[in-house]
Amino acid sequence: MRRLPVLPSMRCDDGCGECCGVVPATKDELAAIRRYMASHGVEAVDSGGLTCPFFDGKCTIYPVRPFICRAFGHVNGL
Repeated sequence: MRRLPVLPSMRCDDGCGECCGVVPATKDELAAIRRYMASHGVEAVDSGGLTCPFFDGKCTIYPVRPFICRAFGHVNGL
């Protein structure tokens, strides 16, 4: 079994959101986001489709954000 390298830790600064556009998510990621929303009282904000509906000055789903968000800043070309 091949192991993927672990991404180094990184915390986004509150209030930034410059890279928080609409991103693809897998079915598993979406299921985790829905569970997190239900258990933490998180609601999506109406962003007009231009930014992430989970960015409200900070990422409201940070612990379960999709892989593309986790990889941003760590993978060439992202």
